[in-house]
Amino acid sequence: MGIVPRHEIEQRIVSFQKKLQGQDIDAALIIQRADLFYLTGSAQNAYLFVPAVGPPLLLVRKYYPVAIDHSPLAHIVEIQSAKEIPEKIASLQPRAWKRLGLELDVLPVRELEFYSALFPGAQVVDISALLHSVRMIKSQWEINKLAQLEDKCRQTFQHAGELVGKGFEGMSLLSNIELFMRWHHHQGMIRTRGFREKAQAVLILDVQGHPSAFLVQLIWVFQGYHFTGTKVFSTSDRVPALLKDLIQIHRELKHRIRPGTTWEGLRDWLTESAKAFELVGHGIGIELREPPLAGIEDNRTFLPGMVLAVGVRAKSGPNKRACLMDTGIVRKGGFASLGSSGAD
Repeated sequence: MGIVPRHEIEQRIVSFQKKLQGQDIDAALIIQRADLFYLTGSAQNAYLFVPAVGPPLLLVRKYYPVAIDHSPLAHIVEIQSAKEIPEKIASLQPRAWKRLGLELDVLPVRELEFYSALFPGAQVVDISALLHSVRMIKSQWEINKLAQLEDKCRQTFQHAGELVGKGFEGMSLLSNIELFMRWHHHQGMIRTRGFREKAQAVLILDVQGHPSAFLVQLIWVFQGYHFTGTKVFSTSDRVPALLKDLIQIHRELKHRIRPGTTWEGLRDWLTESAKAFELVGHGIGIELREPPLAGIEDNRTFLPGMVLAVGVRAKSGPNKRACLMDTGIVRKGGFASLGSSGAD
């Protein structure tokens, strides 16, 4: 039985089809794994054909029995080669496709040429932004799923504190934290859309000049969804001034988030209020980094239902890598814990 319920998949397909219709795109061919999982509930080696009107078709290369078990879609067929895609589509909807959407933000040029050739005469357009616009607003089912990760992150930090109390440090601390996460069903692979972007599940950041203080950053992945958070640890009673400032600025920054806020607005406030620090932030969900992204010119306003990873770090100096990050949801009242109804 699949992780994602039927009603969830059906609503996602309907929302995406409305986006296609709004851009006069006849159909989309989904290839990237994260997008496939979002729209089908399955992350097998497959292709999803989504017409602007009509039922979608999942074409599976490997493994068909697993895809059948995971996905609630009505039309799922097995193929041996991608060259069979046009024939299978024609058997369901025999028509010409004038404007075809592909995920051009991740598709290599060679693959773009191959899939374009499967639909001769069709104009190929990018549907990445349309997909992300659907994925940005999380459903209640997704929020519940992410709340489970928030709880797993909290348990991991508690375990990390116990390890620190027993004298664990450095690589020994890192490996034991990661072992705890794997024992508690961390899926291992962290999905990133960036071409050169890499991430690790546990990162320990020392505070230069203060050997007793450090930060632990976690990236939790469970049943296809991501969550990230950072916690300050100290083996003495003294917390460095840098970390105190970081904690205070981060708290104030989160309190300023509400519907209508933008990354640009938060960045302007930070520049005026705490020039020594800079903003880090992005959406999070099926991939670690999703729009809206703070690192680029993304001026979309925050909307209720967006789940964001929000952070702040020192701009320069030996502790530039020291970053506090927290994941939460944009609600009408502000930025809140995923398990809470109000702002932190």
